Amino acid sequence: MKHAKYYFKKHPKADVLYFTADDMAFTDAKMAEEHAMVLEDDLVIPITRKEATAAIKDIQELGWYAVLMEE
Repeated sequence: MKHAKYYFKKHPKADVLYFTADDMAFTDAKMAEEHAMVLEDDLVIPITRKEATAAIKDIQELGWYAVLMEE
């Protein structure tokens, strides 16, 4: 999720955050699932701090376009 860096900075003790389709982040999976139930897309994606950091490094090194083209 595009705001992962911001949310991890806001929650320095969290090792994983749970993101919903509306780009909201939760430290608790159950709360994320409950919130997602009211959205059109009920997907909840867990992202670890390590994954978010790696993605940010890829973007810094390769640029947005290259990272998006890998998907």
